[in-house]
Amino acid sequence: MMFLVICALIGFAAAETGDTKTVGKFVYDLLKNPLSSSEIATLLASKDAVYPTYSQQNLPRTSFSCDSKAQAGFYADPEAQCQVFHRCDLNLNQTSYICVNTTVFNQITLVCDNWYNVDCGKSIDYENFGNSRLYTNLPLFDSPPADYVSPYQLVLLQNQGVSKPAQKPKPSSE
Repeated sequence: MMFLVICALIGFAAAETGDTKTVGKFVYDLLKNPLSSSEIATLLASKDAVYPTYSQQNLPRTSFSCDSKAQAGFYADPEAQCQVFHRCDLNLNQTSYICVNTTVFNQITLVCDNWYNVDCGKSIDYENFGNSRLYTNLPLFDSPPADYVSPYQLVLLQNQGVSKPAQKPKPSSE
């Protein structure tokens, strides 16, 4: 019985601190790797370039509801290809917004971004990343340490044959 109580407390503590997929991560750890200008040009010229083109007059009806959200904040609507996003206030009242064509709501940064920079399908995974800090005294994003290397920068360094910069040795406490 004591084991079940401990497991319940651990589960409750994990739920209070946010999603384990984002705990301890910096914003650049979660964003998609940026495309080069030539990759963007190729993508835009492609017939496979598919992005939402809703307007205020033809907003899709979706099943989004603030009642299903754990906290106030801004939420992408994957049913509307993330071009539509919703604000749930502290009383869980809902206000809906639309990003301009060729942009979608980035759940990580809480702004409209180019459609090719956002993985709309993963928006639900990142709902607590920025929203958990709204209406608090915490900064929206933590500043990474001076020696931080983003995943994208690490890939570039590895492709150039350079390994991750060496960490400064910590002074011993002897």
